[in-house]
Formats: sequence, structure tokens, C-alpha cells
Amino acid sequence: MGHSENMATIKLPDPRLLKIAEIVNAAKTTFVEFELYEPQGNITKGGAVFSDLQGAYGLMIIIRGFDGGFGAPQILEDAQNLKDLMILYDAGAVETRMGSLEAEIKKGRTQQERDQMTRDLHTLEKFAKTLSDGGLIRNLELSDDEKKLARNQGLMTAKPWFVVINTEDEGDIPRAQDVKQTLSAEVAVLPAKLLMELAELPEDEASMFYEDMGLPPDIVDRTIRRMMKSFGFIEFYTGNEKEARAWLIPKGTTALGCAEKIHSDIARGFIRAEVISFEDFVAAGGYAQARAKALLRAEGKDYIVRDGDFLTIKFNV
Repeated sequence: MGHSENMATIKLPDPRLLKIAEIVNAAKTTFVEFELYEPQGNITKGGAVFSDLQGAYGLMIIIRGFDGGFGAPQILEDAQNLKDLMILYDAGAVETRMGSLEAEIKKGRTQQERDQMTRDLHTLEKFAKTLSDGGLIRNLELSDDEKKLARNQGLMTAKPWFVVINTEDEGDIPRAQDVKQTLSAEVAVLPAKLLMELAELPEDEASMFYEDMGLPPDIVDRTIRRMMKSFGFIEFYTGNEKEARAWLIPKGTTALGCAEKIHSDIARGFIRAEVISFEDFVAAGGYAQARAKALLRAEGKDYIVRDGDFLTIKFNV
């Protein structure tokens, strides 16, 4: 997806991980990392820009909320125009794929292949109808197979969206609810211009301004974490004196899925997971103390891991 010069690797800010690392006296602390890609080109021309984003898991949509020499902001209009462009792009992609499938079905294929392509064609027809009505594919109730097809097609309206409205100062709250309703997405308002100015100040002066204005110093970090949560991700933790580590997983992942995330050998030899919440781990003062107080829960491979769980996987290979 895209080009390296437009890609940045972002560490997911995580106060919980820092606390765990402190408790276990970890020699190494490993944060979750993800890649942020900024496409180049004229968004109003759609095609090339959206093609670059086909492999993205989700989209952060930035909307200008201040003049900045570009004229009065048109926040809601910009949101609606972008939505229309992505619907138009997806409609074209779906139509193209439908034509390809119809041609392939007529060729010499096995019955099993034809049946699968026919199912895909019916799903694409459902997508086309939704887009024609101005709807978003991610708002549909989809089966796992239908979701997989949407991902494989790289459709913009099937991806989760998170919207950031950049404003001039902390007092601006421009039409956030209207944008949320228009794009069916979480919306954050950031005083971008003010934050840029504060970034130029010495740290002690900037801290004073943050306090005077009632802005949390970690406002950007909070926004990033809010975005990942809106995309349906949670974190679990592992830790000992060698390393404290955060792991990013989709909500609904099992203990076995977490074991696979850590290492395939651990998943293959999975026996059980010893689980404790972050809050209980901190209150106990560490893993050994939690064990002594009988706070660890033994969970099987089908346990649905919760956000903030501290896991120790027992396995035998």
C-alpha cells in the first residue's frame, strides 16, 4: 500500500503498559505499532488516491475546520462530498468485479467454483444496491464470508472510518454531531493550529498553556487510542523481567488467538491461559502476588479476551 516516503510507523501510546513494565521491572518495553499512510494526489479525482488505500484496515479522515488561508471551512459539505466520492469509487469497483465474475462463471469451471462465484455475485449485487441508495457497506449486516469479500475488494465504504476535525483553537466545536451522522463514524475535534503553536514552545511553557486552557497534554495520544478503539481493536498484555509487551487484537479474539499472535508454537501447544485484569494486576502488585492472592483465572482456548487482560499462556510443545 502506497510508498515508504508517505508512510509513518506510529507507536500506540499506552499508560497501562508503562505501569506493567514498572511493576515487573522489565528490561524492555514493547508498544503496539501501526502504520499510518498519507496518500498523495487530488482527492476529488478519487481513483488513484483510493486505489492506494485499498489495503488499509481503516481510514482516518481529516476535515479542515478553520480558514488557514484556504477560505471559510465547509465542514459538513466536505464530509458529504468525501462520502459521495468513496461511494462512487466503490460502485465502480463493484460493477467491474461483477462483470468479471459473470464472465468467469460462463467459462469451464468446477461446480464448486461456479457455486462460490455465484454466491460472491449475489453479495456484490447487494453491495451495488446499497451504494446506489447512498449507503455504506459497513453499515450492512454481513456474514463472515461477505465481510471477507468486501475486504478483498478493498472497498472504501466497508472500512471503519475515524474523523478528525482540525480547528483553530480549543473553543471550536464545529458541527461534530452532523459530521458523525453523515459519515456514520466517530468524530474527534482537535485544535490543530493551537497544538502546532504549543509544540514550538519550551516544554515547561507549553505545559502551563495546556493547564490554563484546560487541554490534556496527551490529547493527541488520546485521540489515537480512541481511533483504534473505534476500529474495533483492544489490547492484552504479557510481561516479565525480560519484556513487558502490549498486543493489539480485534475485539472477540480468543485466548488461543492471542497465543497464535504471540507465537504459533505457543498456540499449537496451548494448555491454558492464566488471566488477570490490568486493574487487579496493579492492585496485587505483580504476577507472583496475584497468584498468592488467588486472583489468577485459568481459562481455556475459547475464552474471549477482554481489553486490558494480562495473559500468561501455559503450553507444551
